[in-house]
Amino acid sequence: MPSILWGNFRLGFFAQQLVLTDAEAATTTISTEPTHAVIAPVGARRTADSAAPVMVQLSPGEKVVLVERAGGWVLVVREGKRLGYVEENTLVRLW
Repeated sequence: MPSILWGNFRLGFFAQQLVLTDAEAATTTISTEPTHAVIAPVGARRTADSAAPVMVQLSPGEKVVLVERAGGWVLVVREGKRLGYVEENTLVRLW
């Protein structure tokens, strides 16, 4: 994989962005330990937008993995499956 070098240390690297269809996203697995817990009932949405359709409802106490942040929204997964985007203030960090 090509990298950007400055002096004798790496500043970053180039990576292709993986864009998944809804069918691929539903079957793609990401295996990591939970990083956050849900603190309020919330619907995980298809995109980081309050008008986007809710994919699944999450209850307080459910543990999820935070994958990315996007303007006050976070993409979460559970047990390796993508759930959707929730508002960041509905989660608390586990560790």
